[in-house]
Amino acid sequence: MAYQNVAGQCERTYTFLEWCKKRRINIDFVREAWVDKKGTGTQSHPSYALDLNVEKGKRTIVYWRKRLDGAAKVIREDKRLALVEVWGHKLEGIYADGKLSGVAWKAWLESLNEADCLVGDWNAHNQAWDPLNEDDIRGKDMEE
Repeated sequence: MAYQNVAGQCERTYTFLEWCKKRRINIDFVREAWVDKKGTGTQSHPSYALDLNVEKGKRTIVYWRKRLDGAAKVIREDKRLALVEVWGHKLEGIYADGKLSGVAWKAWLESLNEADCLVGDWNAHNQAWDPLNEDDIRGKDMEE
């Protein structure tokens, strides 16, 4: 499983998927994927499938190797996350933007309890995992 922010560029998405293919990575989460002008399509790749609703503003999407078709399925998605199940394992890619705080942040964190493995950009800092930065409130909440 891999996760990468491609900053809305189709070339970066394709390059990331090529990188994953060479390393035999089956599940790839892409943050800030490029979306076409209609807001309904994104970068494709000959080795990967995409089975979720593509729309402008979606922060995380998931690709999987085409040979996993039938074994992989998206079971939850929204603008900030994609949760996929593969052979009974739940894998989730998230993007925690700065718009969530306080009670909403804590409730969202608690809602992420389905996955066996989470990857993403949390926009949270804590010296427990990043000793070069000061703790912030999100990092403290995550540590609890």
